[in-house]
Amino acid sequence: MSKLSEAPLLAIFRQAQDACRQQNFADAVDRCREILSLSSNHAPATLMLAELLLRRDDAEQAVFLLEPLSKTHHSSPAVLFALGNAYRSQGRLDEAVAKLAAAVKLQPNFPAAYNNRGLVKWDLGDLDEATKDFERAIALDKNFLEARLNLSSLLLRRRRYETALEEAIVAVKIAPCSATAHHYCGIALQRSRRYAEAVTSQLTAISLAPSHAAPYVSASFSLCQMGKAESALALLDSAIAVPQDSAEIWHVRGMCLRALGRFAAAAEAYQKAIALNPDHGEPYRALVSIQVTLASEAEIAHLREMAADGQLSNENRSAIVFALAQMLEKNNCFDEAFEAAVAANSFARTNQELCNIKFDYPGFVAKNSEIVETFTPEFFASRAGWGVSSERPVFIVGFPRTGTTLVEQICSGHSMIFGAGELPDIGRRVRELKRSDGPASHWARDKMTAAATAHLAKLRGLAAGASRVVDKLPDNIFDLGFIALCFPKARVIFCHRDPRDAVLSVFFNRFPKTTSYATGLVEAGLYWRETERMAEHWRDALPLTALHVQYETLVQDFEREVRRIVHFLDLEWEPSCLDFHKVERTIMTPSNWQVRQPLYSTSVGRWRKYRTHIGDLCHAIGVAPDAPTAGEVRTDR
Repeated sequence: MSKLSEAPLLAIFRQAQDACRQQNFADAVDRCREILSLSSNHAPATLMLAELLLRRDDAEQAVFLLEPLSKTHHSSPAVLFALGNAYRSQGRLDEAVAKLAAAVKLQPNFPAAYNNRGLVKWDLGDLDEATKDFERAIALDKNFLEARLNLSSLLLRRRRYETALEEAIVAVKIAPCSATAHHYCGIALQRSRRYAEAVTSQLTAISLAPSHAAPYVSASFSLCQMGKAESALALLDSAIAVPQDSAEIWHVRGMCLRALGRFAAAAEAYQKAIALNPDHGEPYRALVSIQVTLASEAEIAHLREMAADGQLSNENRSAIVFALAQMLEKNNCFDEAFEAAVAANSFARTNQELCNIKFDYPGFVAKNSEIVETFTPEFFASRAGWGVSSERPVFIVGFPRTGTTLVEQICSGHSMIFGAGELPDIGRRVRELKRSDGPASHWARDKMTAAATAHLAKLRGLAAGASRVVDKLPDNIFDLGFIALCFPKARVIFCHRDPRDAVLSVFFNRFPKTTSYATGLVEAGLYWRETERMAEHWRDALPLTALHVQYETLVQDFEREVRRIVHFLDLEWEPSCLDFHKVERTIMTPSNWQVRQPLYSTSVGRWRKYRTHIGDLCHAIGVAPDAPTAGEVRTDR
């Protein structure tokens, strides 16, 4: 074709480019088709049209255009890149990788090709190679926003939250008006349990993209975790720009209402979420957990059918089968309920394995042995007088599902006590201290004072008028050495329960993915055993005032035990502590339904319903399968 005859095509192509710049994509498609009607092998028009077709999710037509072009332009990185993208849209992932790899080989400094190959590798589950490809793209173009965001998102998926946050912060600097960058910052902060900062990032994202649901969901979740469920609901109510068919909005609304004890409204919200997205498993599980009526055969059959759907993700199937297990137990179908719990945990464990999460029992024992060897009476005696003398901090610790939420709720019934829920601060401060200063033997007095002062400032911010602020994170039991150095006048309540009941309760509940031991009955039992070993160590070594509460005794002799708790906290008796189920506050733990019911004892001895299934557990924890349910009162210090 002569240069003269190319001139009209060039003019039309420039019109197509102008249309794209003005986001008039329909006109751009028309101009490209006009060019191809005059010159069927016009490469620039073919590439532009293929990209426009991919925007319309028409991968089939894009591939139809690009495959012939790739045969005549087999050495063109741009053509191979476009065809690789089209193959990915079709789900032809191996072919997509091959084309993108060929594009990179021909043009090694092609950041977009590395980025898109990283996306395909991610689709294929090769997270290591995907990470490397995103990093290569960024090395070639440090201001490549999409690659930064992709890397941050993948790092979040891999639980590398600090690095994900670093990438998102750089993305914000590159594009301060990118709602996605601020959203990813918020997600990384939320996963790190830095909830206040997470809310700030998500509010910025909302201001930049008020019609996107995800920042509302994330900010509301963080507010709820901070004990501000009412504020979370108000934020959701303000999401008027978000389409009301957002299932996630309704799901998180249900979570907030449940945390506040408004169970009827929570059930309606969960049902709305299910209606909008029937494949999302978590609303089913949450809904079943707050229903007291027996499930119908139709409801059970529906969950069984969903559980068998191989098209659902393991995460959704896990939540659905947990819901099925709870339904079956309520209907007294205990053998089937246990089978369902096993299946639910199997799905959950598969998700853990995909994220390289595994319970390292030998490592866990070794870590606890190091704590026992380090934090001795002599260690504390040589550091007497460290920290800040405040009686405000109270810590409830122990194995999960041993009554920690119930004890906190009892305490929260007192006018001088604020229940702060499960605060992540202690564990985070210990991790930071270990990174900066090394093992506990290297910790300095001024660091303890600084850490204690900062933590007390947070407690004052949570509840300025409270004499006692309760942190009920069970795993603080492993950080009581640090707590004793910071707060020599703090009080600690150890919660205990028959291990068979406690472990079964864990096994029947869906815990966060990072709770590595929760998906195995024996593993959870081993974790309980180590928790009890630490409790016994602290009984002898800890220089703090401590109280041991046995769940079964608390249930059987309630008023006496409640009075004992209030007396231990050195406060005047208030009868309102007995009406724990009437206390209005945000509760985020799995027990938030149970602790809003009047006292009941039906969960004591629950293990008997599953005695034929817990032989391995009993062997692991050293308890005879038919031993009487625990109930003795522990001896106080």
